[in-house]
Amino acid sequence: MTTRQSASLAVNGEVKQGHIDAAPKAPLRCGGEAPATRPAFFTAAARRAGNARSFLKARIPGFRGGGLQWAAASAALLLAALLLDSVLTRAMSLHMLVHIPLIVGAGLCAGRWLACRPAGALARWLAGFNVQGLAGLLLFNIVGAYWMIPKALDDVLLHWPEALSKYLMLFIAGAALYDALRRSHVVVQLFFLGNFCWMSAIVGMLYRDSVTRLCNFYLLDDQEIAGNGLVALAIILPLIWLWAWRRRIVDFLR
Repeated sequence: MTTRQSASLAVNGEVKQGHIDAAPKAPLRCGGEAPATRPAFFTAAARRAGNARSFLKARIPGFRGGGLQWAAASAALLLAALLLDSVLTRAMSLHMLVHIPLIVGAGLCAGRWLACRPAGALARWLAGFNVQGLAGLLLFNIVGAYWMIPKALDDVLLHWPEALSKYLMLFIAGAALYDALRRSHVVVQLFFLGNFCWMSAIVGMLYRDSVTRLCNFYLLDDQEIAGNGLVALAIILPLIWLWAWRRRIVDFLR
């Protein structure tokens, strides 16, 4: 074998019969450097992670790609809203801008967890009422509008059934919102998002510019802070939506 033939066999990763001590070599790069190989440690770690994932799927019903993590996040947010209820409802700004979003966030995480589970008969039946996400988006807008009413905020502090209904309504609205976002087109989402942000901005300006207290339990200064927060929310939400759905928006514009 000539020197040129031996070099050709080494470059192509071949080993001639009779060369027992020789090992196949990976093809060289243009710069003459051998390609980097994946360390054995990371390969073993990836294999163990895959085995653990398969074990959880087999042993724990409903485990699908991190579904339990979303359930835990939902429970944590809901528990935080319950434990901090008296603290977060003392001020109007905290009530509207922190406590209510906490419950909605718990519902969103619960909706994400339910989406990881196999669809049962009840889920398929409910999906028939949320074609294109219209029912879920409409429900969220109605619930959001209701909890911007000052009288509703006062009743929560007076009667426990109203407080319970707040948790139920906002949690269900959050779960329905996630399901609706999965099913709806970006144009439909933009319509309902514009409606909600317009409503939030108008209510915020009314709270901010009012010279009288609209809620019996909250001071005028805190009412002004809540109004500014609602106006800021009307600006921030579209930015979050644009960032979250940027790929779908670009595909739609093409």
